[in-house]
Amino acid sequence: MLIDWFTVAVQLLNFLVLVWLMKRFLYQPVLAAIAARESLIAAELADAAARQGAAQQLGAEFAAKHTAFDQQRAALMVDAVAAAKASNAALLQQGQAANTAQRAEHAAALAAEQARICAGITLQARDEVLAAVRQALADLGDEKLEAAMVRTFMRRLGQLDAASRASLAAALAADPGSAEVRTAFTLDATQQAALSAALGAAGIAAQTLKFGPAPDLLCGIEFRLKGWSLAWNLDQYLQDFAQRSGSLLQGSPVPAAA
Repeated sequence: MLIDWFTVAVQLLNFLVLVWLMKRFLYQPVLAAIAARESLIAAELADAAARQGAAQQLGAEFAAKHTAFDQQRAALMVDAVAAAKASNAALLQQGQAANTAQRAEHAAALAAEQARICAGITLQARDEVLAAVRQALADLGDEKLEAAMVRTFMRRLGQLDAASRASLAAALAADPGSAEVRTAFTLDATQQAALSAALGAAGIAAQTLKFGPAPDLLCGIEFRLKGWSLAWNLDQYLQDFAQRSGSLLQGSPVPAAA
């Protein structure tokens, strides 16, 4: 079989022309369309990835803010509970303190009122007893008792210790003209002479010594200078008794006078 090379050449030329036409008008546009589509898809994928990243970032920020909010809320709740407890404790303590102070005030007022009533009754009774004793001693006082008072006073004057004698000497040197003997009864000449002699032994000159009455003394005698005194009388014992009884009323007993 003979080959028609012309026909083959024409067909080959037609094929090449067909291929060029297809490439020129069909394949290139298809490739361009595919590339454009791929570019669009890539852009959309990139945009989607960017949006997804932004969404993830927003989600992370929201989660962080939510966590921070929960922590702040928990901290505020703890602070609020602590503040409420502290306020309740302070109010309770203030209430207890006020209640304790009020009860103590009421108890003190009640005790003071009871003490006042008891002291008033007791002091009135004591004063009545003391008044009766004073009256009895005043009624019983006679010359023998008064002479015994003078002797007792002279004995106490002779028993002065060194410190008392020094104090007496200082008072006498400061104002010798203030030396005075006061008695609740009238001294006779013998008693005055005996007292002058006893006081003279202590350094008091007879010419500076004055005698005078003392209605406030109960069967007693007192020698005094300016700033110094020595006394002995029954009223002193009664006053000591009154002081001791008053101390007993206050719950602090004192020792009896020697």
